Amino acid sequence: MSMNFRCLLLGGILLWAVGGPTTANAANHDEPATGRQPVPAVNAAGKQAPEDVPNKTELSARQRRRVVTAAFYVLGGILFVGVLLIALTVLWGSRTRRVARKPLPEASPDDPLWYLRPDKKITASEVGPPEEAGEPDPEHDNGETT
Repeated sequence: MSMNFRCLLLGGILLWAVGGPTTANAANHDEPATGRQPVPAVNAAGKQAPEDVPNKTELSARQRRRVVTAAFYVLGGILFVGVLLIALTVLWGSRTRRVARKPLPEASPDDPLWYLRPDKKITASEVGPPEEAGEPDPEHDNGETT
């Protein structure tokens, strides 16, 4: 599996575990989750009534269970990817060690004085026919015109 597919799979599992894109305040499942907070009741003094003030630190049992489940999925995913990376490192290291231990193929020794050899003479058959640009070839020009 490719790394992108694993990331998408882990994200899908996390969304499934958390319950999808819903808000924490949408207790009634008939109403669509809009992401907006309900307007609290305000008394005559302009303050919220104490019974209507939501306690943001308390979570319901279902929400706590979802958070714990999501945390375990994330922890499991991190452990899985970590073990996978360690295994790949071990396999890659053993392969590299095997390649490094293999002897190199025999190479023919080059002439250590190659720079002292005379240049090869280029023959006419290697170069090809002279270009016909209207100028006579100086090597084959004997003064005659055809």
